[in-house]
Amino acid sequence: EEVKVLFCPIPSATTIVNDEKPMIELPIRRKKPATDVKFKRTPFEEDNYISEAWKRPEVLPMSLGPRCLRLLPPMANMTVTNITEPFTKGRVLEGTVNRIVLKLTAGATENCSDIKICAKCSSSLTIEGGSAKRISLPSDSSAEQGDIVNMMNPRVRTPALVKLDDTPKPTPTDFGYDLPGGWGLVGNGQGENDEYNPESGYSSVASTLESGEDAYAYFDIFRPSPDLAKKDFEVAGDSDMESHICQSDIDVSIRYRQKRCVGGSNRQLNEDFVSLEYKVTVLWSPPVNAVFSPGSNELFPSGNRHPSNSVTDPTSSQTKAYQSDEELVLIDKEKVVTNGTLEASACVDGLDIEIEQVRFADINNDNTPCQFILRNECHKDNVLYERDAINPANALGVGSKLSFAWTAEVKMKEAYLKGSVSTNLGIVSVKWHPVPLELPTGTALNGNGEFALVHGPLKLATSSSCCFLGPSCYIENAPFEVKMNKLPDVIQVAVPFELSYCITNKTSLDQDVDIQLRDFDYVKDSNSEYLVGGPTNNRKCLAPNESHSFSFMIVPTKVGQVFLPQISLASRRFNTWIMHETPERQSLHCVLP
Repeated sequence: EEVKVLFCPIPSATTIVNDEKPMIELPIRRKKPATDVKFKRTPFEEDNYISEAWKRPEVLPMSLGPRCLRLLPPMANMTVTNITEPFTKGRVLEGTVNRIVLKLTAGATENCSDIKICAKCSSSLTIEGGSAKRISLPSDSSAEQGDIVNMMNPRVRTPALVKLDDTPKPTPTDFGYDLPGGWGLVGNGQGENDEYNPESGYSSVASTLESGEDAYAYFDIFRPSPDLAKKDFEVAGDSDMESHICQSDIDVSIRYRQKRCVGGSNRQLNEDFVSLEYKVTVLWSPPVNAVFSPGSNELFPSGNRHPSNSVTDPTSSQTKAYQSDEELVLIDKEKVVTNGTLEASACVDGLDIEIEQVRFADINNDNTPCQFILRNECHKDNVLYERDAINPANALGVGSKLSFAWTAEVKMKEAYLKGSVSTNLGIVSVKWHPVPLELPTGTALNGNGEFALVHGPLKLATSSSCCFLGPSCYIENAPFEVKMNKLPDVIQVAVPFELSYCITNKTSLDQDVDIQLRDFDYVKDSNSEYLVGGPTNNRKCLAPNESHSFSFMIVPTKVGQVFLPQISLASRRFNTWIMHETPERQSLHCVLP
């Protein structure tokens, strides 16, 4: 626990008393340092003399030097600052090239020359449970197979380091996607150096840099947006890989020749070769989020067998509880209106985008069970929105959204008419480009053309694109067809008019149909709006392919907006609604005096 050492003092440190030289006793105790040290030390150094090196008796002045001396190799004094991070908060956008700019500041006691930089990229995916999986090759022996995902899987969309080149067309990669035209990979895309030429991964930043001066270095990184055409690429466990959070870590190595100044004078020591490491971490964000909601549809439920259309009692207005409310229920040959909203997902982090075009496309696949045909006459070439001089407001920033809508007709293929199918309501393709971020005043990247004054997401020569699947929908060739005959053009108070319907049994079976006019007590203040005459609770048997018409006489008693009576039709055989009007879903009409 303690070692005592006796020292004989030098004459200048003490005086001789009675011709005797007093001995100085110096105990060395096992003790932890009072402050953290910045250099790694062996246990022997830590526990013995290093922590006591500058502690001494008063008889030994500091001018005599330390009791031990530690010699360190040349060290880099350069300071590295990520000037892009304050603008983007560590976010980068998928679908375009992102530039990260670093400021290199020479130390106060050094002059730098032959400055070179090298970047290496490694990425990981974070799943819902919070566990991270590294993106790597399956043959990597340093990780278990369950902790990695294959970087060659197109669904992974492995981030890659890129650089400008002279190729005008998109360049294919081994990762299963194409790079934008005019860009190529840096080495293998991960910054790995040639084992036979370690200097191959380094690029020159500046030839000389005096003490206190600045130079700027950068690297470019790219990750594509999800490609819906590769949805059929099946790999176990990657069904939701597009929704995983991707993080990239870029390890930057800076090497240069250093001349150190001595004591603030102009005299310099010999030139040394030094290096330092810097790490940049970025999170990938989709450029835009899309939200779809169903609009109005023309047809009645028509007896479809979807769980949300089931009834326990045809004479009751109650339906069975069904949890999948997000699924849109459609009938063959029905026209449906769908609303869409686009919002920049990383606008709160300073990454705004501009929308160039929004286009609807059918899922072009031989295995798709149906077709969606756009019925909007004003939409040429299925374009739902396009930027032009008349409509330039296309920037999506904080608090801004872009809304659009389209009408599509559903047509099931003949092979699927006897059953039901579940699919997505087409594809919405969005063309966009980022709003450029200008570098701070006085900052410029030498020899970089149009990108010399910008950083963050770069605005490429061609617009970037991303695709979204339309809302999930259930489609069926319904067993019934219901049509409401045309109402009068003008409805006047106290003037009777006829409300009539026609129901057709499209099956080859006899069908019992319950016709119900809901009691007025279910509708608030309904007894003061109109008088109704007609069947209230009736049952009708329909033969195969038979049609039946029924009607009600209505006399409005109130001027203004009036809801029509709630009429319900239910199939006894299928226990499903053929027509189902509720207080939340009624026809509203205007009654004139």
